[in-house]
Amino acid sequence: MDKFRFDYLEDEVKILGFGTLFRLQNGSQWSINIDYYPRQEKNYMRMSNAPVLARKRYLNETQQHKAPGFLREFTIDTTCLWNVKKIKDCPALKNTKREEAEQSCFVFDDDGVAIYLPQFELARALFFHDNYLSRTSLEPDYLAAEFDIKINRDVDRALVNVMISSNFSLKHFNDPGCRRVLSWILLDENARKSYESIGKHQKMNGYDVNCYRHWNFSFEPPPLPNTKFSVRGWIDNETKSMFVYEIHGIRNIRAEVPSEVDFFHPDFEQPVHGSKRGAAASGNNLPSEHIIHDGITPSSDTQRVILRPDTIEIEFDKPIKTNRIANKKTSAKSGKKNDSEPDYVSKDASTDESDITGNLPGADWNNIDDQTDDAYLYINKFTCFFTMTRLLEKKDECSVIRFPLRKLPSIPRCNKHLLTTDRNPRCLAVIEVSISGKIFHILEVDTSDADKPLSTKLLILKPTSSLEQDLTRLEEELVRGSLRWPSKLLDQMCGKNNHHGIPHPKSGHKGELDSKSIEGWADRFYSRILGASRELT
Repeated sequence: MDKFRFDYLEDEVKILGFGTLFRLQNGSQWSINIDYYPRQEKNYMRMSNAPVLARKRYLNETQQHKAPGFLREFTIDTTCLWNVKKIKDCPALKNTKREEAEQSCFVFDDDGVAIYLPQFELARALFFHDNYLSRTSLEPDYLAAEFDIKINRDVDRALVNVMISSNFSLKHFNDPGCRRVLSWILLDENARKSYESIGKHQKMNGYDVNCYRHWNFSFEPPPLPNTKFSVRGWIDNETKSMFVYEIHGIRNIRAEVPSEVDFFHPDFEQPVHGSKRGAAASGNNLPSEHIIHDGITPSSDTQRVILRPDTIEIEFDKPIKTNRIANKKTSAKSGKKNDSEPDYVSKDASTDESDITGNLPGADWNNIDDQTDDAYLYINKFTCFFTMTRLLEKKDECSVIRFPLRKLPSIPRCNKHLLTTDRNPRCLAVIEVSISGKIFHILEVDTSDADKPLSTKLLILKPTSSLEQDLTRLEEELVRGSLRWPSKLLDQMCGKNNHHGIPHPKSGHKGELDSKSIEGWADRFYSRILGASRELT
């Protein structure tokens, strides 16, 4: 989680609730009224900050706080049977302020408990993951003008052309989770209808007072069959009711989307294999804390920085493979990249929509924690490696167990968990080999982007070590170390002389390995394993 604070708020300000949304009748920027404790001089915030707005959260924190309310997990059959009531109707709440009391909730039963789920919170968890999706949801038919979609049913694939005029942050296309959620919103009929219902409800139910347009938030949820929720809120045992403060996770979301989605924008760039990027997305160029100036227009001439607030776990019932398609190839000599991080990032920023008249750098939220099980989609990157292990399996007394692929974790201020070429996850393959009663492990990292060479690793674990427990730490160190094997950690896991790097064979035409090279690779592994096995005897 990145550290940030809002310039106009005091320290330790708690969000108690929300009121109406409003904007100038001739304006385009929506804000939402907020009930703060303690009360602040400015009691509203731009809708572009919706990803960080949840009840009982603290803004401008100076200390850690206990999670509010009680945790509850449940699975719904569908939203089609949900009722709609006001917050004031929830028996678990007492003395709710008037503007908050008039806001809408979805109401449904879970094992005899009436769940009151604020509509704004459900929309935030489903759709409001960044500035753009939060802001544009309030205007109907916005997406149709920003994204041109072509679907090829024969190959179950879609192409999304991002219009030059679109204000969706190009940097979000570097994140597979952002691309997947956007694919769902754009291409799933029920999700698209639900997202666009926000703007339609605003158009139908908003009202004008003096020079402002006001609206109490409402929308039509997607059906969400058999979807699992993880929420926190206040439970009243006497009335058997619960008021939800915040949704922390939504799992098993049905996605009726082509199995593969390509995104194209003329400004997408792809680094040439082996080249060095001109700017780094990680490093000391990022400030320790960002100051968010709400309501001030940022400049469109500066690159926007991505901020990670508290995240929402999102999991789809099937993985959607997404690709960022670039038609420009760049090298280190090309200078700054349109969708890379700037060399220097100011601590002052605005999350509003950029404009040429703006004065501050811009910032974008990303609160998606994509938990979809999709590592197997990238197994083709390990074709030669798995061919080698099958040859290894044919050796005398050698048996092989292949574990599922693992995606390298996302670490703050690091970017090596993604491939530089297509910005898809970088995966790790784990193989267990047994010979003469001895157990060995082989680790292979996807370096198909030729970002830097990394040998395959052969491990002989200490009896006191557990690969399952140590692997997460090893993956994190790999990412932090910019794809260098963490020698100190491997010494702890294996001992100084019990982890060995086995270089890859040299590739031929188009980076492919011929059968003789793969056979030689397997022979080198087998010889090293035999030698290590004798030493352990």
